[in-house]
Amino acid sequence: MFWHTPRRLLAVFFIAVATVGCDQATKHIARTHLAMSPPLALFGGSVELVLSLNCGAFLSLGASLPQALRAFLFIGSAAAFVAAAVLILPRRGHRLALRTQVGLALAAAGGLGNLIDRLSWHGFVTDFVVFKAASA
Repeated sequence: MFWHTPRRLLAVFFIAVATVGCDQATKHIARTHLAMSPPLALFGGSVELVLSLNCGAFLSLGASLPQALRAFLFIGSAAAFVAAAVLILPRRGHRLALRTQVGLALAAAGGLGNLIDRLSWHGFVTDFVVFKAASA
């Protein structure tokens, strides 16, 4: 059966590679086109495109930590997670459901995209999408 062969692993690998490619391409576009422009409102203002270099994690958590500690935590944990995914998928992936394999590949690709950013941009991750809460 196709999804229980090495082709399944190859398909999951290409999903991860495409995800990293799209991540880096959109971040490059954001750095190029949003750096000197005002926020771009979409969907009636509920979404804005605005360039932000984030030295923290999700919602800037950890941004106030010393740079050396941030680097250790964020670069180290992303590298460890990506390495674990790269080791787990080829060896144990055949035991996992397809949706679990794809989810792990997507999470690892997101981690790799952020790792590339942190190494390329002195510890910062490029963010550019802001979701606004609906006003009452």
